[in-house]
Amino acid sequence: MQAKARNNARVVFVVAADGSVSDLQLTESSGSAELDQFALTLVRKQAPFPPIPPETGKSSWVFKARIGPF
Repeated sequence: MQAKARNNARVVFVVAADGSVSDLQLTESSGSAELDQFALTLVRKQAPFPPIPPETGKSSWVFKARIGPF
């Protein structure tokens, strides 16, 4: 998988107040379809995340992450 990758895969996703994930997108390919799919699956498998504490006043948070060997 890593041999084909030229970069880390970049993903963006939204975590809702209850910890659920939505709007998961690959924003930059790694150059390896296998690594790109792995990055998306990894985020999906981590859900649900811990709920957002009410005192933050936030109903959701946007996260951007690089996933890969580089």
